[in-house]
Amino acid sequence: MEKTKITTIIFLIALFGLFEIFPIEIQAKESAIIKDSPILSKNDFMEKMRAHIDRVERLGVQVFNELKNRYPDQFGKLKAQDVRNFLRLHDKTKLDQSPRFLKIHGLVDKPRIADTLSEFYGLSKDQLEKMPGHIIANGTRFDDLKYTVDLLNKVDNEVAESFLKGMPELAKEQLRLIEKVADGVDTAMSRANEFSHNVLPASEFFSKQLSTGNIHGIGDQGQHLVEMSQFLEKKSKNGFSNYELFLRDSIYCPLNLLQMIAQ
Repeated sequence: MEKTKITTIIFLIALFGLFEIFPIEIQAKESAIIKDSPILSKNDFMEKMRAHIDRVERLGVQVFNELKNRYPDQFGKLKAQDVRNFLRLHDKTKLDQSPRFLKIHGLVDKPRIADTLSEFYGLSKDQLEKMPGHIIANGTRFDDLKYTVDLLNKVDNEVAESFLKGMPELAKEQLRLIEKVADGVDTAMSRANEFSHNVLPASEFFSKQLSTGNIHGIGDQGQHLVEMSQFLEKKSKNGFSNYELFLRDSIYCPLNLLQMIAQ
């Protein structure tokens, strides 16, 4: 039995080594495909959004743990499960096309958000303004994009508010802070091909937003936006990949796997 456990452990360690190498190659190939063909099918777009949501959860958990370490008095009461559950709702509007969700949020008779956004993938404002619109009468595809993004933000906010209802105001602001940092960092680092223009690092983007007072919903927690964005950006520059972040905080962590085997 002990020999079997040791063999299993060696296999798992080797497997983790392979996983650390191959995602980089896959991502490079994926980027090349996107560059040559910026417009994605709806299914491809939704797969990319699922991957983004997954990364947002993993990165958000890292931010939460670091905030607790740095500011235990401020973040000590925030529950880890609430953090995870809230992060899992990120961009839910893009993916949830169930009749119940569409009815609750008044989307039944509206164009499907994922369908519309997939058509805009990688296109510039100039390109969209030259294309006739399908949603806004006598408008352009850029008008369609603005309409869709406004609708997306409205419903995303409804989803978030439904989850946060009844929570202390401080907890609401802290959860929104964590999501904002994770989303901002992942968007800048992993979703640049989705946009037709250069994307600023999240820390720079948030710094500019803070200077103009254009941050809503997080109150005084805005002071942590740049700090926590730089925390994740620094890890990335040091070779601390998103996949390693995942390994550090999931059931697939080697330590957790060893504990499972030992049971």
